[in-house]
Amino acid sequence: MRKPKLTVVLRILLSLSLLALLLWLGRENFAKIRQLLSSLNLSVFTLAFLLFIISIIFMAWRLRIVLAAQETSFSIKDLFSLTLIGHFFTNFMPTSVGGDLVKGYYISRRIKSKISSYASVFVDRIMGMFSLILIASIDLLIMRKDIEHKFIFWALGLLLLFCIIFTLLLINRKLLKRIGGSLGLLRLLRSLKLDSLAQKAYVSVNVYTNHKKKLLQMLILSIAAQFIAFFAIYILSNSLSVYIPFGKILLVMPIIAALCMLPVTMNGLGLREWAFVFFFSPNVGEAAALSLSLLYLAMFLLTSLIGGIIYLFWR
Repeated sequence: MRKPKLTVVLRILLSLSLLALLLWLGRENFAKIRQLLSSLNLSVFTLAFLLFIISIIFMAWRLRIVLAAQETSFSIKDLFSLTLIGHFFTNFMPTSVGGDLVKGYYISRRIKSKISSYASVFVDRIMGMFSLILIASIDLLIMRKDIEHKFIFWALGLLLLFCIIFTLLLINRKLLKRIGGSLGLLRLLRSLKLDSLAQKAYVSVNVYTNHKKKLLQMLILSIAAQFIAFFAIYILSNSLSVYIPFGKILLVMPIIAALCMLPVTMNGLGLREWAFVFFFSPNVGEAAALSLSLLYLAMFLLTSLIGGIIYLFWR
């Protein structure tokens, strides 16, 4: 078996193992989980799902502005469909951002530049991360006295540090070269004959620093999309008749999103469910936290199914 296929199999096994272990450890809560899910308010669940879909529309709108900076025009309808298709393929990719590769591929068919298309998708993803960390950081200042896990402080601190370093490297080419040289990255790129490609990719990403108005629009749309998606989770918890403070969701979900980006499991499966239980069980108990994670997974899979159906007819 070739190494890439072996890696995929190992990630699938790890994903399923983590999920199975979580269910086995929580087997004493099965009766309560069954009771919670059987009493699910379908109307409230439907509302949460519709809010989740609306958040994807905002994401498509953000991507449209990102592409406009590359002087490429897409309709919201096409980008909405493409985002849903990305959700579908994410289920078969390592990390929760795997579907971005699919979006980059289809965008490159329109703009005839693979580097610019993938740079656009990369910037779109980074703007999403920036908005997540901004929301969580502001919420942290408000809720710092009510935080149960000190891990939250460290996690958000590291994410914020990443954003600061990334921004500095993006706007300061000399600093990027100095750090890249000291770490041996430039020599590695030259040895692999990827230095020219890396330079073109940097230029494609750096072009966005000249579009400050568009960057602000992207950030506003990102914040709106995240708020709506997080409110959908809040509504989802209400469908189980359990209460999680909205501020807690704003604080925790960026960390869960970052964990799901790690190339460990397929689409964060297993990691996400463990994180839900770890962070939300102090508020609602393990049974409700696990039930909420399963409902969130069901909502994501339902969205992915729609994306898969659209892909069958995608031109």
